[in-house]
Amino acid sequence: MAVRNGGDVGVYDATCPHRGAHLGYGGKVDGNAVICPFHGHRVQLGGESSGRFRIDRHRSTLRAGGLFVLLDPSFDTGLEDFLTKLQKSHRIVSGFSLRVKVPAEYVIENVFDADHFAPVHGLGRRPRLTVRPAEGGVLRVEGDLDMVRPNRWQAGEPEDDPARAHFRALVFSPNLVATELGSPDEPNVVITAATPSGDGACVVRVTVAVPARRASGSPTVREVASLVAGSRTAFEQDALIWEHLDTTVVPRYTEGDELVRAYRSYCRRFGGSGE
Repeated sequence: MAVRNGGDVGVYDATCPHRGAHLGYGGKVDGNAVICPFHGHRVQLGGESSGRFRIDRHRSTLRAGGLFVLLDPSFDTGLEDFLTKLQKSHRIVSGFSLRVKVPAEYVIENVFDADHFAPVHGLGRRPRLTVRPAEGGVLRVEGDLDMVRPNRWQAGEPEDDPARAHFRALVFSPNLVATELGSPDEPNVVITAATPSGDGACVVRVTVAVPARRASGSPTVREVASLVAGSRTAFEQDALIWEHLDTTVVPRYTEGDELVRAYRSYCRRFGGSGE
């Protein structure tokens, strides 16, 4: 449950300790407490308990156009530091959101699935990708992609030549990935957050970040719009598969699925679905 109190936004457990009511539906904020809509009890918001009932506050941060929540300190992979640095070097623009009928971890899995890029997204060849753990518990995928057409977001690229983009994905959890595209020194960044909706589906929210300053000049509106449009097109192509995907099937992995298996192993750290 997110509570806005003045200029502060706090994220708390939403279950009333008295009888289990969801405090986010009908509860009323009253100073450092919320009044339960079921029985009217005053439930303290975090801190040391001074009354009968209280709920815990979770660590959260408002960065890059979103509210990010750390539900368990043992799962901290350095996202807050990454977003803080990104805000200093990049211009951040809200992209889009869409609901997809697939569990959240399948959305993030796509960056590991090298074999799907050609049939689903029309790439001319299978990308050469490697995966390895990075500092702080992040899982990193790196390589390059041959794009279907030149990218207007890739500065200095001739419009009639095939487009090859450096690709690096930093996976912070089975719900969040930051994908870097373009020059390794001045990458564009696509942040994808997949929030479970509780019915086997999830809401995907995409934010893009472009370098505030670079050798070729400031990013243009056309470049930013192209980055957002290209990201949305890719997700719409994936969504057609996700809408009809049977997630109950036990995978029969092939040699091309090494990265996917590494990702599923990573998911187990968070209590998610592994192999």
